[in-house]
Amino acid sequence: MVADDAIFIAFGSGFDGSILTSRILSLSIITVAYNNFIGLQVLATLGKEKITTISTICGAITNVVMNYFLIRAFQHNGAAVASATTECVVTLVQIILSARYIKITYKLKSIMISCIIMTVGVLLIKAFIPYQITRLIGCIVIGGGLYSFMMYRMKDSFAMLIADRVVGKIKKA
Repeated sequence: MVADDAIFIAFGSGFDGSILTSRILSLSIITVAYNNFIGLQVLATLGKEKITTISTICGAITNVVMNYFLIRAFQHNGAAVASATTECVVTLVQIILSARYIKITYKLKSIMISCIIMTVGVLLIKAFIPYQITRLIGCIVIGGGLYSFMMYRMKDSFAMLIADRVVGKIKKA
């Protein structure tokens, strides 16, 4: 949501063509985090590297095939779509093949509501703040704050843990 401002501030208007690419690749942030956690932290610890290898092979095949078709048609954006899709495939294969070893739970409702509230906040900031650097900082601070606050209000265990630690540090100071 902030790729346009971030790229303009960091690199200038000559890099406008990379805004869509950045947005596409940002989708892989979540899947990369999950597949690194599942593959490197959990499966490797359990001695199930074979699952990680299978998921990596599936991802490599997906990437080669998608790049072959998408780069010709969409250049760097096609490569970005292939990369984001590849990370999703790797993650899904790991989740499916590791289901008997680990239980993955999701609080999808809390996450979705928090994302919607954050999105509304960011869109309002983008609509009313004209200066790019101020808008970018506002989007990051307010968006992150709204998301964190909503997750805390919905009793997300990770958000509660972080809030307790922050409050503990403030009380010590």
